[in-house]
Amino acid sequence: MVGEQLYTIYSKLKEIAEKEFGDIIKSTNFIGGKASAPNKLRLYFVDNSFLDVWLSEDGDYSYHWEHRAQRGLVHRQDNAPDHLE
Repeated sequence: MVGEQLYTIYSKLKEIAEKEFGDIIKSTNFIGGKASAPNKLRLYFVDNSFLDVWLSEDGDYSYHWEHRAQRGLVHRQDNAPDHLE
């Protein structure tokens, strides 16, 4: 995937979030990178928590749900292999 393809995917995810989950999504925006090739999509929820969606050109992904201020918690999910050290 090149930057433009990632932008298309992020834009589609943004559209789905706003349309299908508008009752719990307060706002959305693209984070980092260039306007035409953002690094991630951020979804802000009505409880003031947020979810970052990150995609890579290699097909890797990660989700980061930050609700530390509400519950003191952070949840992460990704498909990257664990580093054996």
